[in-house]
Amino acid sequence: MTADSDDEFTEEISEPCPDGIGVNIDDFVAYMPTGVYIFTPCREAWIGKSVNARLAPMTVLNKQGKPKRIKGKLVTIRATKWLDQNRAVLQMTWAPGLPMLIKDRLVSHGRM
Repeated sequence: MTADSDDEFTEEISEPCPDGIGVNIDDFVAYMPTGVYIFTPCREAWIGKSVNARLAPMTVLNKQGKPKRIKGKLVTIRATKWLDQNRAVLQMTWAPGLPMLIKDRLVSHGRM
């Protein structure tokens, strides 16, 4: 929404992307204490079932970073399992002025 000079609000409505692009794996983090997934653009909690319904399974990579195959078939895992392994957060706090995701720090006794 944008405000004009009369303090009235207008909104711009965009059409859905025909390719289905919009929500992707990078929009989520796994919040480990409760097992929910945070949709970071609007900070909403999603249950795993909803995340897996919206996101395609993730391809498992081998040690060389190439897609892993078993008998020629790609190996995949659920999006939630991938998030648990690769984009997990351990705490949630309120820290004005700091980025939304604070890496390599824990809050203890009200201090970071």
